[in-house]
Amino acid sequence: MNDSQPDRSARGRPEPPGKSAMLSFLLGMAAAAYIVEQLVYNFVMAITTYFQKTADPQDIAPSLALGFTINHTAAVFIPAAGGMLWLWNFRLVFWGGVVLSLIALILTRYIPRH
Repeated sequence: MNDSQPDRSARGRPEPPGKSAMLSFLLGMAAAAYIVEQLVYNFVMAITTYFQKTADPQDIAPSLALGFTINHTAAVFIPAAGGMLWLWNFRLVFWGGVVLSLIALILTRYIPRH
């Protein structure tokens, strides 16, 4: 057989079940990511609404601006730090996420209830 002729010994189109499983997995991950993103967005909206109902009107704009700045700084710094940790040991990235989540959970206990 020369190089100019196609290989006709193949038996039909290859459609292994692994491709279907991978597609299902990726669609499921995309759906889960969308649901989590919507939950986070709703929590942010709830926190902002709560803050607007409880804070003095003159404190709302500066406080929201500071919160936006802190969130933006964290959104830039934490992924960069995670990328550097990943190069050293990928498990540390996930443990770091656990630690940050626990810190956030502990700090929410100090929010006044009144």
